[in-house]
Amino acid sequence: FSISARAATDPNDYNVLEGLRTSIQKLPWDKTITDPCQADNTWQGIYCTGSRVTQVQLKNMNLTGSLPDNFNQLSELKQLGLQGNSLSGNLPSFNGMSKLVAAYLTDQQFSTIPYDFFRGLTSLKTLSLQGNPLNSSNGGWNLPQDILSSSDTLISLDLTNSSLSGSIPEFIGSLTSL
Repeated sequence: FSISARAATDPNDYNVLEGLRTSIQKLPWDKTITDPCQADNTWQGIYCTGSRVTQVQLKNMNLTGSLPDNFNQLSELKQLGLQGNSLSGNLPSFNGMSKLVAAYLTDQQFSTIPYDFFRGLTSLKTLSLQGNPLNSSNGGWNLPQDILSSSDTLISLDLTNSSLSGSIPEFIGSLTSL
């Protein structure tokens, strides 16, 4: 006789959240709650629709640490709010996060931005990378043409004090919603 328990959280999403739990300090997640999408016991700042994580809202929580490399595997993520913390390290790629609508990464200490960060962000409306020293040790970074994935949707892009360098690329004119 065996009892099969079914977890509420998608296993892949759970793996990404476990990566967050180990790479970010001061998270207010109760270690006794093992299923972040369980109806009665969600993890603070994690919002799910069914078994999938659709929002991560951890703003102004005094968090330190970094985002896991597999963060873009939260394929149903729509909203990300991390502003007001002290996260650092490499910003992971958001490549393929086609349902992401808004990402607030304001005033962190992310040191690098990957070349494919913007690839596949077809629903993105708002992105703030303000106040991050992205690639500053290498002279900054240039806005990649991959941002055109968001050409029909992007209405707000804040890159203030994010070590953006070079001239404004001509393709920026193709972002008609901006």
